[in-house]
Amino acid sequence: MSADNPEVYHALRRLIVNHVVDRTDPKAIHADAHELGRLNHIAPERVDRTLKEILGRLPVKANGEIFKPTPISASALLRMEFPAVRWTIDDILPEGLFILAARPKIGKSWLALQTALGVSSGGNVLNRRTARGSVLYLALEDNDRRLQQRLFKYRAGYLADQSALTRIEFVAQWRKADEGGLEDLHAWLDAHPDARLIVIDTLEKFRARRNERANAYGEDYAALQGL
Repeated sequence: MSADNPEVYHALRRLIVNHVVDRTDPKAIHADAHELGRLNHIAPERVDRTLKEILGRLPVKANGEIFKPTPISASALLRMEFPAVRWTIDDILPEGLFILAARPKIGKSWLALQTALGVSSGGNVLNRRTARGSVLYLALEDNDRRLQQRLFKYRAGYLADQSALTRIEFVAQWRKADEGGLEDLHAWLDAHPDARLIVIDTLEKFRARRNERANAYGEDYAALQGL
């Protein structure tokens, strides 16, 4: 059979789609596809081109595996049991990624600092209990002098639990997300197993540099995806 025969090409595509793409490991898919090609007398070069075409359309996870959506019925979903929500601030701030957004100079950084101090001490924030733990505060628009002044204004030195001051760490300079900043965050988390909060102030200083020609929504989504 000729490798350029359209029937051979479509047969190969069907074989890969029906018998290979249900796997998630690209190496296993490659091996299976070439075995299918050998059994059907299809040239390896033709198999490689077809694999590249099909697999190039599939989403890939960070670990290189192919993402396969798994639909779930409403009936099965209703029977599922989930662990309790972990709250950093009771009924206000659960575990996850959140954006604190408001007009400029309204007090966002002050609220973020209050939250960070509250979590590091296990005290109350906005009249709600917090889960005590280590905190990393990326104050990317500040410097050490300004941070010290803010801590003085909050009378942080008079906290009842002085050990709380060792559980909160400030950084005024940090690499951008696409320049190693994400890896630095993971390294900090590994070194602080009791971590409860990371504050990035501001996201604009941390995210990858904007592309003026890119879609704004797509760039915003990409900026948060790694977090």
